[in-house]
Amino acid sequence: MSFEIKDLKKLMYDFNRVSERLMHTDFADFMQNLSRFISFIDDRALIKKYIEDAGSPTINIKDEINEVSNNRGVFDVGDDENSEVANIYCILHYILDNNINYHSLIFLGYSHGSTKWQDMIDGFNSRVTMLLISNIEGYLTGLGYEMGLDQQAKNIYNNFNAPINNMGIQQGDNNIMNNYNESIDYDNLQSALSEIVKYKSSFDSEFGSDGKIISDKLDQLVELVKKKENPGLIKTLVDDIRGIVIAAGGNLLSAGIIGLLPQL
Repeated sequence: MSFEIKDLKKLMYDFNRVSERLMHTDFADFMQNLSRFISFIDDRALIKKYIEDAGSPTINIKDEINEVSNNRGVFDVGDDENSEVANIYCILHYILDNNINYHSLIFLGYSHGSTKWQDMIDGFNSRVTMLLISNIEGYLTGLGYEMGLDQQAKNIYNNFNAPINNMGIQQGDNNIMNNYNESIDYDNLQSALSEIVKYKSSFDSEFGSDGKIISDKLDQLVELVKKKENPGLIKTLVDDIRGIVIAAGGNLLSAGIIGLLPQL
């Protein structure tokens, strides 16, 4: 499959837009935005191949749906990337194909005790849909590394070798580059994030509608690092922010952020 850097950047940008729309959907628009999300995946050969390469689901989807509905439980989505991708994709497709809307009991187990439909959909998206989105984002970001998207942005930063509009972002400390399964250097990571947070006021002008998405993910990441908890989600958020920034293109703020963010 022939794929150029500009095509990947466009795909990453478009996927982020359709994903964020589903993640922040009003409960009444859930089916519409889920349909848009699934159609996007099915119509993009690169993403669809990633889904197919994950293999068959490790659960019987219909039986799992019935089990969760009857017991007000949660889905067994698997414990590795391939099973998460295959299971969640098929769960979402089943929900869409069978018109299982927000008032279904399958969402009740994700509401944290609330009986509000919005809380049910938000909880389901946070604990189920987000796993599929994060895996796809990680896959696309990895392709970006292979194709040199991150280096392209870093080269812009290095060639200028100057402050970003006199902001003074510097490249990050390599000591942050730890595997997230090992001990994260929280102090260095927090220092890097503190630098990035200084320029949140420029996100909207530099990244357009993605500025708020980056800002929200950054806020969540800062809180987790302060508490030194959930290293898996920390890795996901770092990868998400990097992927969005890479897809946004080669401006100096992008290069500065990429230079600061660790590869966990």
